[in-house]
Amino acid sequence: NNSSSQKGTPRNGGTGANLADWFLPMIHFGVDAFEVRYSDYGHLANVAKVMKTHQDIRVVITGFTDKTASNTYNDQLSYKRAKATIDHLVRVHEVSRSRLILQYSGEYGILVPESGSSFMNRRVEFRVAQGGEEEMAPPANSKGGY
Repeated sequence: NNSSSQKGTPRNGGTGANLADWFLPMIHFGVDAFEVRYSDYGHLANVAKVMKTHQDIRVVITGFTDKTASNTYNDQLSYKRAKATIDHLVRVHEVSRSRLILQYSGEYGILVPESGSSFMNRRVEFRVAQGGEEEMAPPANSKGGY
């Protein structure tokens, strides 16, 4: 059971020895938006808390979109969502940028199989990085890369 009361705690209820199984939240975005919503600040605080408790982990932050625009636009928007989330964690919670891995998937990896707009598909996901995972380069025609 991954209820909201368990965000930031090990799934198995144990000590967190296997951080790959850590349950990290998703945050969602408005239509055509990449600003982190105030209602998700608590989720980001929980991610920062996990990272501060476990200084050796890195977290992959992946942005997604729905299918309401072109692939090129959705790649850019999903990149901006992941970047805005990373910027918030670095600026507000002082998480080291080097511990955050930016990835994006555009409209690929949808949760709700719809061709139009879906709140669940407009999201950023977090997971503990495995091995040699690397940051994705910004999509073509985007500005403000790392």
